[in-house]
Amino acid sequence: MRKYTKEQRELFEKYKTAVDELKDLHSSADKEAKKYRNGKSNSLNSVAQNYIKKLAEVQELAISVAKEFNYTKVKNFTNVCNPTSTYSSSPWGYSYWTDKSFNAVRVDFN
Repeated sequence: MRKYTKEQRELFEKYKTAVDELKDLHSSADKEAKKYRNGKSNSLNSVAQNYIKKLAEVQELAISVAKEFNYTKVKNFTNVCNPTSTYSSSPWGYSYWTDKSFNAVRVDFN
């Protein structure tokens, strides 16, 4: 008998996929930033906008996953960071930089 439902597994897979897509966008942003620094034609602005959108999606999914799996710290993190604000003043940003375990979601699917 499985411990988690099909919906829970799908939610977690959706979260993992979004994180992978965010990593890909980060890599693209790095490449475009290098082009920008070298004075070459680039699409840094559009890549950065896509990255910010994906970041918000990952945060929303992280909140959903945390709630679904009863992660106890989620009560303080029900809203995603506003990408135009400084992350250091938000609960997400503060916890990301000061509590290294905050960014970990551990699920045992056995």
